Amino acid sequence: RERAMQRVRLRAALGDEAPPSLSNGSDETVTTQWCSAVSLSQLLQRAGLTHRIDLLKVDCEGDECLILNGLQQQHWRLLRQVVLEVHDIHARLQRVVGLLRRHGFRVVTVQQQSSTVRGYRMEVPCSLRLWYVFATRSKAKHARRSPRTLSGPRGVTEV
Repeated sequence: RERAMQRVRLRAALGDEAPPSLSNGSDETVTTQWCSAVSLSQLLQRAGLTHRIDLLKVDCEGDECLILNGLQQQHWRLLRQVVLEVHDIHARLQRVVGLLRRHGFRVVTVQQQSSTVRGYRMEVPCSLRLWYVFATRSKAKHARRSPRTLSGPRGVTEV
């Protein structure tokens, strides 16, 4: 369902430049690969990460809540900063922001404003409602945090 929605938005954004696979709805170029998966907490446990994690970057094409919900409470406490890309479909942005706040993060969001960044054409058209989410721990909860903290870009929206 999401693939179909993205295909419609991509066709609208790209117009005549859309590849034939988008125009005819074909999945010819798509292959399915099955693999085993583990939760983020399971991965952290396997890697033996028990100390502070300065930055968690999540870019998982629609499964942000699934990834974050795979964190056990003891692993949430390790995180100092989280950065995500979120397509705001089916209230995903609101769910991600709420989850981060419930775990003690201060959250800032930035919406993609144009199809070009510094002269480069973005692969993700604005019609896909891409948001960047920057989450940091508040000073009160983590006074001993690293001196280098995430600074959001100008023109950010705090939600």
